Amino acid sequence: MALLSQFQSASAADFKIVASTLGEARFYAQHGFADVLYGVPIVASKLDACAAIAALAPLFSVLIDSHAALDALEQHAIKGQHTGRAPTAWQWRVFLDVDPGYHRSGVQPQSAEAMQLAQRLVQSPHVLFRGIYTHAGHSYLCKVRTESVTGSW
Repeated sequence: MALLSQFQSASAADFKIVASTLGEARFYAQHGFADVLYGVPIVASKLDACAAIAALAPLFSVLIDSHAALDALEQHAIKGQHTGRAPTAWQWRVFLDVDPGYHRSGVQPQSAEAMQLAQRLVQSPHVLFRGIYTHAGHSYLCKVRTESVTGSW
């Protein structure tokens, strides 16, 4: 019962949430969620929409899974600084998408690319590296709660 009362008394800003679409991310940002992750690896064509959401949700984050995505983030940040659309200290908040074996998205955890991307994320002045993200989609096969906790499905 105590947990339920904590949820009831908390505001949206107290929670972190992952959105599967930009529409969902925008909805959550408009309704007070500060920490929203767009849970799909980012592509350049979505960056303007993501920047608009980031203006509403101060901890808005994106996923990357390639050097091309990081290049696009850096160029977008630089472009925003020069056009006045972004403050000079603009940084994208980023999680590195790592494939947990599902082969749906993300870099391979043992690959040179994963290490190189992580190093670039840490070094980029246009990125705040928030950590690693994996999508455990195979957990959808779980039938009882203990399977999702132990990974035995």
